Amino acid sequence: MKKNFAVFILALYVLCCMVACQSEKEGMTETTEYIKKEATSPYLSITQSYYEDAEQTSMKSRCLVYDLTEKTLEEKGSVPYTSAYPLTMYSDRADKVYYTALSEKGDQIYSYESEENSEKKTTEFCLINYMMQCGNKYFAVARLLDNFCMEPFVFGEDFTQLSRVFYDEKDDRVTWTVSAIPEKDSVIFSYYSDEAERKSDETEKEDSAGSNIAILDMQTNEIRDVYHTDRYVWGVASDGDTLYICSAPSGTSNKKKNKCYEVNLATQESKELDIPVCITGDMALWNHVLYFLGYINDVRGVYSYNLDNGQTELIMRQSDKEFINGLSLNY
Repeated sequence: MKKNFAVFILALYVLCCMVACQSEKEGMTETTEYIKKEATSPYLSITQSYYEDAEQTSMKSRCLVYDLTEKTLEEKGSVPYTSAYPLTMYSDRADKVYYTALSEKGDQIYSYESEENSEKKTTEFCLINYMMQCGNKYFAVARLLDNFCMEPFVFGEDFTQLSRVFYDEKDDRVTWTVSAIPEKDSVIFSYYSDEAERKSDETEKEDSAGSNIAILDMQTNEIRDVYHTDRYVWGVASDGDTLYICSAPSGTSNKKKNKCYEVNLATQESKELDIPVCITGDMALWNHVLYFLGYINDVRGVYSYNLDNGQTELIMRQSDKEFINGLSLNY
């Protein structure tokens, strides 16, 4: 998968070397009681990786949940980090953590309820980049054992009944960034041609082959393209009517060149947003508030940006001994 190993190596480097500034506001709260509920409210599931010993011989992935209503952060559990990329996701419908781990044949999805209760849920994959709870179903972006490119998949309860919803006979279409749209029971994602992007990387120009943005209906599995950009996409979020997209001139551009745009999907008109955070990764949108990975000066973490009043808040600060790998919007 394009750039995955570069991202992984960078994550390890930052984990070992980055020293975050101290602030009065802590990124995590104490663990509080969590009540399992049938009807869910959207929440963020966050993955954080860290070394579990002073000798740095083994790593674990911590799964945390940020309640978008109560504005609280809670740890849900830690699992061994053995996959190519650290990935966890808490499901409040199942009341368990799902995570990726290396198996005898590539990375697979596992469920975790306790250290004594872990179960492998898939056998078809070799790499997995995203997992989300979407209503009564689950969504993932993964690479099949016999294929080259990442693609989206839809699952039934407990990651059963896999559906391949975006089959590409040429095995050239790479699904890259994703986010949920709870209001529409849908998922928005970006994808690009691997062959075209590789050719653009080989040129001396700082450009990209471009990406398409599509929306997947989680009930019908119908997919429709809604936007195209000539820039390289690092993050997307939407309510179904408006698209928010973080992009750069190319995939190798300095992150300081990342810009965030607001796009009216009906008219295709876009405008640049003046957000005081350099957005570098996963994005989510709920109740007129954008959530994303990014940094201000040397402070990396999960931030929120209120689209109504322009207020920015640091939700979770990255420490010098832990690395925030990603976040997902779940409902």
